[in-house]
Amino acid sequence: MTKRAETGSAGGAGHDLDAVLAEERELMNFYAPQYRASQFFNSYYYQQERLHFVDWVLATVRAAGRDPKTLAFLDVGSGTGEILEPLAGAGCANLTGIDIAEKMIAESKRHVPGARFVHDSIERHDFGEQRFDVITSCLTVHHMCDPAAFFRFADRHLAPGGWFFLMEYNRGGWGIDSPLAKLIQWVMTPLRRAIKIKNREALSRAPALPARFNHAHDLLRFGDILGAMPDRDAYEIVRYTRGVFVPPLTNALVAESRADRAVYRVLRAVDRLAEPLQAGYMQGVGARLIRSD
Repeated sequence: MTKRAETGSAGGAGHDLDAVLAEERELMNFYAPQYRASQFFNSYYYQQERLHFVDWVLATVRAAGRDPKTLAFLDVGSGTGEILEPLAGAGCANLTGIDIAEKMIAESKRHVPGARFVHDSIERHDFGEQRFDVITSCLTVHHMCDPAAFFRFADRHLAPGGWFFLMEYNRGGWGIDSPLAKLIQWVMTPLRRAIKIKNREALSRAPALPARFNHAHDLLRFGDILGAMPDRDAYEIVRYTRGVFVPPLTNALVAESRADRAVYRVLRAVDRLAEPLQAGYMQGVGARLIRSD
């Protein structure tokens, strides 16, 4: 279990929306300049999870007979462009990001210069009659005061036959709220310590950022996601989970180490054995709009 999961169960109910949005904006503006260089937010593990998520989004769309290059994408909570950048690299040209933090958007524009960015929250912003073929959100919904706001937004702004895709922590996985969580952590601790010692020079160069979250921050089970959808029957839903033994190494592995990349590949192979049991630390949830009233 990573520190992010350990500190992230404050509970979203009963919080004032304006206060939560103001707090989130302050925190994300604080993190923005060093977000991509941070082991806490953008370690090798997180980089790989985001790339897998984007590959899954593109593969799902292509399997339905659509060419992603022709579609309009919106990334909610677009951060410094970690999702939009690989989409642009895959040839997707109609890209929009929305984020509450203006410093995040400033960083995004450097990495994804061809995208359009909106400085606002989805709880407040009105896209009017504009519709998107694909709406993505990566590790954003669990920060929201009311997670159902994302799904109401998708109901309004998805084009007929369009998709939304989420990547979120899986609170129902073995590594978070499970009797196995401490056992997995115990098994992986010696390897994690050894890798951190090996990588101490590289890790020392990464900015040390404090773990801070808004007071609505709360990890989600798959059932929570389904329960937050106002019109679940309008969607065809697919899901994956990933990661049992890799996540405890989140802040230890570094991309430039060939040995670390090999460790990652081996543990990913082991993780795949457990993932059909929906045991993964991360979950991807995709939904295609099959009914539009």
